[in-house]
Amino acid sequence: MGVNLKGPFICCQEVFPLMKNQGGGRIINISSAASLYHGPKTVHYAVSKAGLNSLTKVIARYGGEHNILVNAIAPGIILTEQSVEELASSSGKGIIDMTLVKRPGELQDVSNTCVLLASDEQNYITGQVISVSGGSYLG
Repeated sequence: MGVNLKGPFICCQEVFPLMKNQGGGRIINISSAASLYHGPKTVHYAVSKAGLNSLTKVIARYGGEHNILVNAIAPGIILTEQSVEELASSSGKGIIDMTLVKRPGELQDVSNTCVLLASDEQNYITGQVISVSGGSYLG
């Protein structure tokens, strides 16, 4: 709860007045697909990330009139140094098969979504939790 919810809460609390004074900004929280499927094996994690989704939407509500766009990205199965062994295992194949695209995502899938949300290429996306999960909530 401290890292996944309290930390982002404090960061939003600190940066919001600065963005308000400068006429706007972007806040991008990193959530998780686990927040969307309410993972039965990771209750503490799923609840903390679901709380982050709610925080994102509440801050977006306050930010709109100040041109502060607030969104969250909810990655699913992403191939990283930490996940490579698990995803290569027999149980990993079952996890990957729960995605519609039948493969794990890559770090660039998440970072490209961050770049879009942070860019001037969009100025109308706010209060959203964008699932970068290959079409699956792992449900």
